[in-house]
Amino acid sequence: MHSLDFLEKAVSLSSKEFIRGFIIGQFALLLVLLLLARLLFFRSPTPLEPIRFPSKPKSKKAPSPSMPILPGRESCVWVNSILVQLLGPLKTLLLDGDTLEHLSALLNGYVGGSDMVGTMEILKFELGDSCPQVRWIETLSEASWEIQIEWNDVAELDLDTAVILSWPPRQHLASLPCSFSFAVKSVMATLKVVLEGDKMYISALSDGFELDLRIHSLIGHRSKLKDIPKLTSVLRERLRGVIEQKLIDPHRIEMDVGEMARKIILPQPTKTVD
Repeated sequence: MHSLDFLEKAVSLSSKEFIRGFIIGQFALLLVLLLLARLLFFRSPTPLEPIRFPSKPKSKKAPSPSMPILPGRESCVWVNSILVQLLGPLKTLLLDGDTLEHLSALLNGYVGGSDMVGTMEILKFELGDSCPQVRWIETLSEASWEIQIEWNDVAELDLDTAVILSWPPRQHLASLPCSFSFAVKSVMATLKVVLEGDKMYISALSDGFELDLRIHSLIGHRSKLKDIPKLTSVLRERLRGVIEQKLIDPHRIEMDVGEMARKIILPQPTKTVD
């Protein structure tokens, strides 16, 4: 009889200790989650500097006999006049719904529709009121140039997407709707343009490259979180990495000039009705 009473007291005491430990553990976990959420989501934003890249030492190469160096910087008045004429039709093109759908498809092919990011839909893509200004053009050879451009109030891009929560991998638990607004306030860069046959190669020198980018975000269903600093920092670093890997010299963008000229200059075939 005494042994049963002792056993009941021991079980009761152990149950109380278990419940007490469980409550303390849950409280500690909740406290850690709150601190983590405050660190990631509710930290006061710090002023963001424009995206820049460290300067690289310039290597001096001897000019090729077949490509004589033509020194001197040329006047850019005519180039800026052409850019002003092209900007109006480009703005009209970007207002077209089919153009936005095409840009959305390109964006989804690059980053959208993955295990973490849902399908992206571009809602607005507008160019600013100002026009890019070419400051100077320096001829390096018969088929290569350096061009310095400066553009203020460049463009704004608004898009909707969703962050997909998965656990275990590829098992979707939930999706969190997200809205983003990207505003390029200014860009300054020195571009290197090289022509090789029908191909044009464009790269940007790291020296003097400057991109002023503002990012705004809304995340959630009803009680939306606005402008999360950590998310803004991640997006900026992601964009910085893309620019460095795709555009900053020695990386470069390839364009088929011959194909572009054929699409613009040659008339498109018209369908005839028999």
